[in-house]
Amino acid sequence: MSKILVICFSSINNVAMAIPVIHSLATQYAQHQIMVLSIDTFSPLFENVPDNVIFRGADFRGEHAGLMGLGWLYNDLKEEKFDAVAAFQPTFRSRFLCWRFRLAGIKAAHIKQNRRELQKLIRRKHKIYPIRLSFLSLFGKNKGNISSLAPLTGEKNQETWIGIAPFATHVGKIYPLSKQEQILKHLSARDHTKIFLFGGGKKEIKVLEEWAQHFPNVISTAGKLTI
Repeated sequence: MSKILVICFSSINNVAMAIPVIHSLATQYAQHQIMVLSIDTFSPLFENVPDNVIFRGADFRGEHAGLMGLGWLYNDLKEEKFDAVAAFQPTFRSRFLCWRFRLAGIKAAHIKQNRRELQKLIRRKHKIYPIRLSFLSLFGKNKGNISSLAPLTGEKNQETWIGIAPFATHVGKIYPLSKQEQILKHLSARDHTKIFLFGGGKKEIKVLEEWAQHFPNVISTAGKLTI
């Protein structure tokens, strides 16, 4: 049995996209133990993973903030005696931890954003994967129980539901809000259409609530739903 640490420090969408790979790896190599290290608030994403996957949360706003906090995090992790370390995103934090593990003689690697290699993963035919992606969903062959959302969303019936997450971690990735508002105005005027706005943080919630009050058939979920 090998003990593998998978580091996934990134935005929630990138972490969510890593789950199928981690799930497939754990299922096909059930003899190995895998610890996923990610941001602590993302732990609900890993509640239904295989039994040989353990989630470990990092608190970068508190205990693990700054270089000193990363040092403490490494000191805790090294006690697990990992055989190998793999980082999904080449962030400063993941590079630092990989560097510390290499100094301790442990194999550590991170995904390099090599466009030629990336093309092999995303092309339509003859994709190349180191593992077979067998992941269906976090709920197996079933769908998740969304009945708890009914008080906020109402019944779907024959409506078209559209979800919009207008913000991003990096400002440069945010489409201008004035233009997003124009799109929202256009979509909200469509018959039998309901639009749900997603986001978090005080400033984001304020903008989303204003949009929800201004346009018909628009509902802000910000601050009202958990992962």
